[in-house]
Amino acid sequence: MSRPLIDALNKLIVANSMLPSSQFSPKQQQALNSFSQQTNAISQRPQGRGTVYQVINLPRVELELKTLQPINAENLANDLPQRSINIGLYRNSKAKQHNHDVSYILMKAISPSVLWQKENGHYLDVSENTRLSGVASLMITASDNWCSQQPLWLVENQALFDNLSWLPDDATGTIVYYAGQLHGVLLNWLAQKPRCREVILFPDYDGVGFSNYVRLYEKLDQKVKLWLMPNWQNKLRQMGSRELWIKNRSLFDASLAKMKAFDVDDELWLLIEEMRQYGLVLEQETIFMNIED
Repeated sequence: MSRPLIDALNKLIVANSMLPSSQFSPKQQQALNSFSQQTNAISQRPQGRGTVYQVINLPRVELELKTLQPINAENLANDLPQRSINIGLYRNSKAKQHNHDVSYILMKAISPSVLWQKENGHYLDVSENTRLSGVASLMITASDNWCSQQPLWLVENQALFDNLSWLPDDATGTIVYYAGQLHGVLLNWLAQKPRCREVILFPDYDGVGFSNYVRLYEKLDQKVKLWLMPNWQNKLRQMGSRELWIKNRSLFDASLAKMKAFDVDDELWLLIEEMRQYGLVLEQETIFMNIED
C-alpha cells in the first residue's frame, strides 16, 4: 500500500498541494482516502464536474513521506540499478517494475564453425565454446551488433537444450534456451536488426507457445518459423494434455486471432485445427517419445 501513497503524495506536493482526482490512479485515490481518514492532513472536495485532493497539513504530509520514502528521488544517482532505486524510494526492490537493458543468453552450436561476430571484428566461437564447456554465453543489448550467418533455434524447455539428439539431421547454426516466456530484452535484441539467417521457434504447442510465436512474428522483420516435430499428429492424440488445453485456452484463442493475419504454413494450421478438434495441447518433451504411426 505504501507505493501508491508515496507516489500520490509526491504528486500533490509537486502540484503545489492541489490536484484533480483524475490525475491519480484508483489505487492512489484509495491510498489518499485512507490517509485522509487517518490524519486529516489532506481533503477531497468537489470542484467543477469532479473533485480535487488538497493538502491541509503540509508538515504532516512531509513527515509521512519521510517515513515511507528513505531517499528523495532527486537525491538518487542516475546510474543506479532500478531495483536499488526501488529500495531507496519504496523500501522494496520489487515495488516497481524493473526492466534491465542487458540480458544474458545461453547458446549451443548445432553444427561446426558457428560464429557470432561484431562489426569491430570481435567474434564468439560458439562451436569451440560448446566443445570445451558444453555451452556458450553472450551478453546482449538491443543496440549491439552481434550477428551470425546461420539459423537461430529457440527452445522453451531445458530438456531440449540439454539433449540435442531430437534436432533434424540437416539442422545447423545456434540453439538458444529461454524459460517459458521470451524475455523482453531478447525480443528487442532480435528485432533491432537481422541477427541470423533464419529464426526457428520450437515451443510447446499450447497457448503460451503460440503467444511467444505471435510476439516474435510481430517484432521481427524476417519471417519466423514455428517448427513442428515429426509425427506430431499421433503424439497429440496419444499424449496431448486436456488439462493444459483448458488452462491456456484463452491465451490460445487470443494468439490464434492474431495469427490469422500472418503468413502461416499450412501444416501449422492443420496442427491448430486438430488441437481445437480434440481439445489437447502437446508439450515439447514428447519429441523424445517413440510413437508408432
